[in-house]
Amino acid sequence: MDAAESRHIKRGHIAALRILLPALPFELATAALGTLWLTGSSELTAVGALITHLFAPAAVWSFTPKRREDANPHQKARIEADRHIHALTAVVVFFFPVLGLAGMGYVLAAQQASHRQGLVEVLGSEMKRAAKVLGVERVEDVNSFLLEESSVEPILEILKGGDVGLKRGAVSLLGKIGGREAVALLKESLSDQSPEVRFYAHATLAKLDDSYTQAIKADEREAASGEAQALAVLGDAFVRYAESGLVEDVVRRQLLERATDAYEKALTADPGDGRLHVTLGYLLLSRGLAAKARAVFLAAPEGPSRVEALLGLCEIAFETRDYKALHSLRLDLASVDFKSTDPRKLVMFQFWTQTGDMA
Repeated sequence: MDAAESRHIKRGHIAALRILLPALPFELATAALGTLWLTGSSELTAVGALITHLFAPAAVWSFTPKRREDANPHQKARIEADRHIHALTAVVVFFFPVLGLAGMGYVLAAQQASHRQGLVEVLGSEMKRAAKVLGVERVEDVNSFLLEESSVEPILEILKGGDVGLKRGAVSLLGKIGGREAVALLKESLSDQSPEVRFYAHATLAKLDDSYTQAIKADEREAASGEAQALAVLGDAFVRYAESGLVEDVVRRQLLERATDAYEKALTADPGDGRLHVTLGYLLLSRGLAAKARAVFLAAPEGPSRVEALLGLCEIAFETRDYKALHSLRLDLASVDFKSTDPRKLVMFQFWTQTGDMA
């Protein structure tokens, strides 16, 4: 047993004790009073034993973890699992005085013994199983196999099929792809008929979520220097996590606020960076802060990014129906030879420069 496995088991034992300890004093008192009643004490002793026994499940239930709306998918799954365990323990303790507590202690201990690995280790072992099912020699070949299959049949069709091994491999490939669409398919797989596919999808989502949070922590350490580039990278990390599809709307808004803060600090550190003006401007615009976005776009310095800032100003002018300003901006754009590798920006440039005047 290695150190990581030992720590995992120790944490599991501590978690089991936290569930059982609240009921232990009451069940010990129940056992003592019950013994006295059986040896000839008054009926009040039996009443006392009953009362103390009723407090035992109540004590277990009082320590049930609360649901958190701001938790990530992995945390929510763990909270729900803990709630189910607390509820089951309370029911068993209620119907089986004293013995119920001992029985649940045995069950929780056995559960830790049978789950000595964390999700990442289980994910690795499942990849090996998927390799065997798919008939490939190495785990890395699973992705290649599925990419070839996906050229004929989309991953969505694989997930709708009945081959559990192939579906596990598809889930793994979605984890490699990442992005909002992949996360949406992974979330759909959480309701798959196969328990293995559901578990594999949950583990993949947890791993994806962890990769985003770990990246943000690393970028935060770099951004502590106050350098504009490091702060911009941190802002990018917040945006990627917000748009990943992994978080709820409330958390998404919080992440975009933190991204805005990071970009603003980066712009303060390097006000001459036109790319930062454009990035921050479009982020503010997506958050519905058109006035702030307009100020940022107007402050963009001359250079390649200036045209993108003008495109942002066109969008604001159109949304606010400031057609006079829009006409002036379109004249500015008409004299520019704009080149970009972003198809969306090229389309927007052509739209604003080639369409007729708007009344």
